Amino acid sequence: MIKSNTELKTAIEFFNQNNLIVFPCKNKVPKIKWREIEEQDLDDLNNLFNDDDELAIRTGDGILVIDIDVKGEDGKEGFRSFAKLEQELGELPKTLTAQTRSGGEHRYFRLPEDIEIGNATNLKRLVGVDVRSTGGYVIAPPTKDYKFTNVQALTMLPKKWYDGIKTTTPTTTSNVINMDLVNEDGKIIDNRDDKASKIIFANLMEQCLLKHTDQIDPDLEKLVADSWHDFQDICSAKNPNLTLEQEGRGVEWLSKKVHYTFDKYSKGHFNDRIKDMIIKAETFKKRDEEIKSNFIKVSDLMNKKVEPITWLVDQWLVKNTVCGLYAPAGTGKSSVAQGLATCLSQGYDYGNKLKVKERYKTLYVACEDTTAIFQSRQKSLNANLGIFDDAGLDNFIYWDRVGEDNRLCSYDKDSEPKLTKFYYFLEKTIKEEKIQFLVLDVLQDFFGGNEIVRSEVNYFLKAVLGKLIKDLDITILVIAHPSLAGQNGGHKYSGSTSWVGGFRAMWYLSKLDDNSNTLVLNKVKSNYSKAGDEENCYFKYENGCFVAYEKDTQESNDIKLYTPKIIEAITYLNSQKVPLKKQGKLYLPIIHEIVPEIPKDMIERIIKILEARGIVAYRDKKGYEKT
Repeated sequence: MIKSNTELKTAIEFFNQNNLIVFPCKNKVPKIKWREIEEQDLDDLNNLFNDDDELAIRTGDGILVIDIDVKGEDGKEGFRSFAKLEQELGELPKTLTAQTRSGGEHRYFRLPEDIEIGNATNLKRLVGVDVRSTGGYVIAPPTKDYKFTNVQALTMLPKKWYDGIKTTTPTTTSNVINMDLVNEDGKIIDNRDDKASKIIFANLMEQCLLKHTDQIDPDLEKLVADSWHDFQDICSAKNPNLTLEQEGRGVEWLSKKVHYTFDKYSKGHFNDRIKDMIIKAETFKKRDEEIKSNFIKVSDLMNKKVEPITWLVDQWLVKNTVCGLYAPAGTGKSSVAQGLATCLSQGYDYGNKLKVKERYKTLYVACEDTTAIFQSRQKSLNANLGIFDDAGLDNFIYWDRVGEDNRLCSYDKDSEPKLTKFYYFLEKTIKEEKIQFLVLDVLQDFFGGNEIVRSEVNYFLKAVLGKLIKDLDITILVIAHPSLAGQNGGHKYSGSTSWVGGFRAMWYLSKLDDNSNTLVLNKVKSNYSKAGDEENCYFKYENGCFVAYEKDTQESNDIKLYTPKIIEAITYLNSQKVPLKKQGKLYLPIIHEIVPEIPKDMIERIIKILEARGIVAYRDKKGYEKT
């Protein structure tokens, strides 16, 4: 995470001139024995760092850093606390200052040689101002997202400040005794030991999700780093004036627990419980804060900026939603979905209706089409879309899951639904590959429940796919087969009405007519698109795949040609007092029998135009004329 070797060399020279001890970290965990460093050689230091390391500065030994954190809903609580401290202890002089990754500040100061100050959090019980000195360290530039906002030699911390800090920072020993946290064996008694074990298990299971099928081996160094990161997030110091390190709950303590757990895992102690442990681990890693923060006062909501809706496909597909694409078997839905996925991965429009503004990294999970079929179709799509440089397709990932168990959740009669092993592996893949758009082909393979049971459908849409969207910031397109009733009855989905209720958008793909090689994509539902927009897209089979084609010119000519014939047919039927509407809907088969040469969708399209212009009227079943 170091920006460049030149910046690293310059920074190290500056730190060395100011007698600052530096060392590499990974995920804020030291990679070397940093406490034992006495002298540093510039050449050795430059060779010590890798590109993905962070640079840390050791505090103590005459160095103190005041850390102003981003706290509070507006992110300014730490700076407000710092202003109160300056009112009490005096304004601090300018010194070496860095902006942190979160937008806070590190202010570096020197201390007199005879002064030693420990670490403290929430200085003088003011939220968001911490102190790092003896036994501590901070991440510094040129680490990514850290930058110096004031570069100069370190200034001496004013006496009033270090006197104020000293009086509020008890020693570790007095802190432990006052808190009564030590048993007869000298062990600290609190629930952080149990939480640390669960955190280690959670991260271990994430690494070893499919160890028994494809030999994924855990990375011990990563396990320590990830566990320490999560432990700091979930657990804090019991005394606000001390750090976890001072309370005996620092990275060295956690590292010992990690090694102990890792050793047991390596010896196979968890093999018979690994599946249940994965589920428990993932459940534990959901923070309590996430559950507590789901509500908001409407008065507070009114003061927040209204975020505009983001369209992946303009007026068709909204970001962070689930869309259902239904089509009868053999229609060509996988081909159309693959074409759309290709366009989204490249930032291309898919014809003149499906407008794509940006590139989105895409994952296509296929349960029906093998790699060979996908590859052949992709070559045809590339030729039709004008993709001549395959390098751009690195943004598009295909996953052949034909013949595998692809259920994302399981439904047992006597227990709550459970997320499956495959769900967690899919989640892991999306995280690692930074996926933004996910295609699941087809629904029946991923669902694993009963499509007519509302509770199971709701759980899948909201607690399975909805969880992926919320946790991973993705958009999902699910391909599905409609039931026979759905195809014949016109509702177009399968099973429970909860499907169409749960999808934020729903599309239906069908043939233009029985003898045509043209498909029509109809927008059955879109909760956010503007009313009255064109709902149909057209795709024609050419050179091995279905590709979008421009139908506007052809439609315009057809409308001009067929409109007089349709008006003539309606006039005739009205003269015979034939009812043309049933329950408010136009009965197209009667008109189509008179003008069979005109496709039904064209009849419907022309009649909508005539109705909007007030040109046509019909007879109801009693013979009354209705517009």
